[in-house]
Amino acid sequence: MIADYAQSNTLMKTLKSIILIIFIFTISGSPILAEGDAGQGSVFLLGVDARALGMGGAFVAVTSGASSIYWNPAGLGLLDKTEVSLLHITLWEDTYYDFVGIAYPTLNFGSFGIGAIRLGTNNIIRRDIFNQPGPSFDNNFSQYTFSYGATFPLFLKGGLNFKILNHNLDNRTATGFGLDLGILATPTNYVSWGFNWQDIIEPELKLQTTEENVPSNLKAGIKLSHQFNNQSILVAFDIDKTRSRDIKIHAGGEYGLFETLFLRGGFDRDYATLGLGIFYNFMQADYAFKFQNDLGNTHRVSLTFKFGTSVSKRREVRLERELQGKTQALQTEKGNKVKQFLKEGENFEFKKDWFKAFISYQKTLAWDPENSVALAKVDNLNQKLYQAKQPKTEIEINSLLAENYLKVAQEYQNRQEFNPASILIQQAIKLEPQNQKVLSLQRQILKSQYDKILELERKGVEFYNKGNYAEAILAWNQIIELDSTHLAAKSNINLASAKIKLASYLKQGIEYFNAGDYSMAEKQLNLTLSIDPKDQTTQEYLQRVRARTAKKTTLEDLKKDSEIWKIYQEGLSQYQQGNYQEAIDLWNEVLKVYPNNENTLRNIQQARARLQKKP
Repeated sequence: MIADYAQSNTLMKTLKSIILIIFIFTISGSPILAEGDAGQGSVFLLGVDARALGMGGAFVAVTSGASSIYWNPAGLGLLDKTEVSLLHITLWEDTYYDFVGIAYPTLNFGSFGIGAIRLGTNNIIRRDIFNQPGPSFDNNFSQYTFSYGATFPLFLKGGLNFKILNHNLDNRTATGFGLDLGILATPTNYVSWGFNWQDIIEPELKLQTTEENVPSNLKAGIKLSHQFNNQSILVAFDIDKTRSRDIKIHAGGEYGLFETLFLRGGFDRDYATLGLGIFYNFMQADYAFKFQNDLGNTHRVSLTFKFGTSVSKRREVRLERELQGKTQALQTEKGNKVKQFLKEGENFEFKKDWFKAFISYQKTLAWDPENSVALAKVDNLNQKLYQAKQPKTEIEINSLLAENYLKVAQEYQNRQEFNPASILIQQAIKLEPQNQKVLSLQRQILKSQYDKILELERKGVEFYNKGNYAEAILAWNQIIELDSTHLAAKSNINLASAKIKLASYLKQGIEYFNAGDYSMAEKQLNLTLSIDPKDQTTQEYLQRVRARTAKKTTLEDLKKDSEIWKIYQEGLSQYQQGNYQEAIDLWNEVLKVYPNNENTLRNIQQARARLQKKP
């Protein structure tokens, strides 16, 4: 009886091994099931990231992290921090599906990613024609992906993947190369769409005499999302078309609570999926379950780690360094020029060439108008020039000086160094007010300076509108260097600097909130409100913080506080008159005293919804 049981157990394991081999070859494009829709397809159709799998694989327009390496490389354009993603799926009978990916965002050149996927079955029993066991062997598929994603105009992100595929079966090996193209559009915070054309260049795998191409695949999808109070809702829909196969459908949704707990569900081709996610501090853990009656249900687990300084913070730091560096460079250049022309003047004085010495000291004053040494030298040499009477008249002296000022000013003008050029040309005008050459160069300098300012103004506004506040500040700072009285540039610099600080404070506040440090979150969010008291996102997060830390209150509690009850009723009156923003402002005053009042929070939510629909 024991022998019968052992024989039966061995037979079952053999049958399971055969089923697994068929499964792997089927999804890898083997002609074992080459008829109808069960033909060729990528071996890696399971995807990566348990979050995506819990949503039925509808992720082309959702992805934004390291898993973009698989779902859509354009999603790397949304990456804000360095991210590492790990996935493990246990299939059947020593069959595993694993993914590891890392993505890094740069400041100027988009984001880069590297990923590796492995699907393999180990210890497959080799049997002879008499069904006798022999040495075991492995069957493994690997894919190594090098990804790039970047942001483009018109809310578009684009990305490319270069892939190396490898198949090891027993002692045979095949290698192929593939190329993916992805596009992602994010026109609003609520809607995004994208597509990922996988294997535009179809990888060719050849095991001895068997040669196959991995067919190209086109994934296209749309995402709709909305966030309100402490909750978020996301729905996504994808279509999936592999060459020579029917279109497959993916659909899924995600409900988020406090940006910490996420519940998911979806439909992946012909199977239902469920998922759960928890995000805390810098780590996100996701779990997905897929119902598969034919081969058995599967569990998927992934971990995502976000670390390092955010792109926005790095840009802020870079801007400060650039401004400091530029200021230091200007001061250094100014100091070098002053030393150069002072030395030059001293050399001419030593040679008793008063005229050239006078010009050198005037060059010094063009760079440093308050230089005491140059001012004293100019005054002294001015007297020497007229006493020397080498030119016979004062008019001739003035003409020579003006001519030299004109020559040096022209050199500065050619190098677009308008400030010293303007100072020198003013000196020439004092000597010869009617000199047409001098007046003509003055007009050229003023026009060139005006054109340069217009160009910098245009660039500054363009950068600002795109949210590139650091570049905008650099452009406006150059305007100040050309015209220190330019009030608009000064005002714009203050505005852009405030935007950068606001974004930095808000981001830190949200990070503290997600990490559960509500005290620090409130501190950072209050700093944000000090810059923009009406920032809606900040107000929403402050309400979330207070909702977490304060006890709940009812309408009865408000009625007991006559002053607050009066403000609350005034908010209702403004709401009924259609003055939704005024109502929100009043109810926010109520929340300062009763931060977790359900009636007030609900009223604000409704007022904001009406405000968005108001023309």
